[in-house]
Amino acid sequence: MLINNIFGEIPEQSITFVVDTSGSMYDVLSVVKDHITEVLMERAYNRLGTTFNIIEFSSDITQWADRMVECTPITANAATRWLRGIESQTGSDTLTALHMAFDEPRCQAVYLVTDGMPDQNPEEIIHRITKASYGRPVHCIAVSTGVGDLPLSSTTFLENLAIETRGSFHVVQVGRLGDVSKVNSIYNSVYTPIEGSKKCSVETSLTHNPYTNLLSTLPAPTPPFVPFYRYNPPLHTEVFKEALERTPVASIVVRGTRILARRDEDGYYYGGSVAQEITGDRTKFLVEFDRTKKGRDLRMQETYLHDIIAWNDALRHSVVAEDHVLAPWEEGGKRYGPGKVISGTERRHTIGDYKDSNVVVAFWNGKTVTVEKGVSVWI
Repeated sequence: MLINNIFGEIPEQSITFVVDTSGSMYDVLSVVKDHITEVLMERAYNRLGTTFNIIEFSSDITQWADRMVECTPITANAATRWLRGIESQTGSDTLTALHMAFDEPRCQAVYLVTDGMPDQNPEEIIHRITKASYGRPVHCIAVSTGVGDLPLSSTTFLENLAIETRGSFHVVQVGRLGDVSKVNSIYNSVYTPIEGSKKCSVETSLTHNPYTNLLSTLPAPTPPFVPFYRYNPPLHTEVFKEALERTPVASIVVRGTRILARRDEDGYYYGGSVAQEITGDRTKFLVEFDRTKKGRDLRMQETYLHDIIAWNDALRHSVVAEDHVLAPWEEGGKRYGPGKVISGTERRHTIGDYKDSNVVVAFWNGKTVTVEKGVSVWI
């Protein structure tokens, strides 16, 4: 399970999210909310001095604040609460929403999240927004669940809007749990100013091309997406067997070892122990999960080694701000999900007199929870 953010790297200091909340966005709107929350939390704790605003549009347009607001933990949480109340409506007044975003002079870039055509004429939108933007880019993100392709008319409109404003356009496919499963980079504008001065002479015009440093506006590779947590993809069985023979830590996975293991039912990690090795297959073990409140859920599962984390070994690794962890986000919960530590430190037996503390974790689903020390697992 690889969870990225649909916005990727955001270089600008002051940004406005413009979110389509029309009926066609119903299936992905909750995912968009979670990913905006993730961006705000990251900027609030790690990029001091940034500002933001959020505009949602259907046939009506609503902006979260009447001006750009500094991104702090307080404002990020307030915006998150506002986002949770947004619901899908009818209509798609894209033109007015984009105009409203660029009416703010401090806005450096707009991140437009949509999945379809606007109500207005696309050519008129492109013409008017290109003028209103004054060189500020519109980064278009089309979000889908992978059921059916984005209509050609929508793709053409968003690509042309990105080109004319020197922004970018990506089609992002999200999975059931909100993870980014596929990114298709349609357009990404990169511009480098001309270096040096242009001399107006016949000799210069024949021997020197002053435009050699202008980069092409052809589609560029996908910008780097920051993984929300580290991921080790499953290895081919034969390769894994060969590696296992030479792996000194393989011996820790023995009967009775306390572990966290990924449950096939929902993809989350749960506490349990190793019951036994599967005969004839050293890459797979029979795991017995701890009893949950459900009582009747299946507790035994054949699990591959790459979906198992040895509990005691994992707790030897320190956890500090910026680390990615697995931790429970529900009160008294048994399920472990991915998140990022935004404050707190656990050195865990490091030499010195520093006292460990609880850690605050921003989870993939937008929730921010204080996790007791000795619970989160570094990944």
